[in-house]
Amino acid sequence: MKKKFQILNFKFQIPRRSGAGFTLIELLLTIAIVSILMVSVILAINPFEQIKKANDGRRKSDLAELQKALEIYYQDNGSYPNALDKKIMNNDAVALDWGGGWSPYMAILPKDPKPGTKYVYAVRDGNQEYALYAGLERGSKDPQSCGAAGCGNMTLNFSVSPQDCGTTPCSYGVASSNTRP
Repeated sequence: MKKKFQILNFKFQIPRRSGAGFTLIELLLTIAIVSILMVSVILAINPFEQIKKANDGRRKSDLAELQKALEIYYQDNGSYPNALDKKIMNNDAVALDWGGGWSPYMAILPKDPKPGTKYVYAVRDGNQEYALYAGLERGSKDPQSCGAAGCGNMTLNFSVSPQDCGTTPCSYGVASSNTRP
C-alpha cells in the first residue's frame, strides 16, 4: 500500500466580532443607571446637612469648654468676667476677640466656624450670672435649639437679641448653674 501524503493548506483569517463589545445604547443605559444610583446615595447622605450638624456640634462643644473656663474664673475671682460688646473682658478691661487668647483660662477663645456669625457672652446681677449664646445652622431642626426667636431669658434677663449672633440668629444657649440661658 502506498501512503498518500497530503499537505494541509492553512488559511489565516481575521475573526469576525459578532456580538463582542457594547453598543452605544447599552453604554448610555449603563451610565444612566449608575448616575441615578449615585445621585440617590448622595441625596440619602445629604452632605450639606451633615456639614451643618458638624458645625452645630462644634458650637455646642465650644460653649461647653467656655463654661468650664468661666467656672474656673469664678472660683479664682468670686465673680464672672465683665462683658463688653457681647465679649468676655479680661482683667485689664479689654474685650477679648473670639479666636484670641484668654490666659490662663483658655489658650484660644473659640470662634464660630461660620464667617459672619459669633458667640455672645452676657452677665448680670453683679457678674454672678452669665449666659453664652450661639446660632445653630440647623435652627429649630436641632432638638437642643431654643428656636429662631431666641432663648427664653435671652432678651429679658441678659439684654441679648437673636440678631446678636450675626447672620445666624442666636438659637442655643448655656448659662451659669444658677440661671437659665
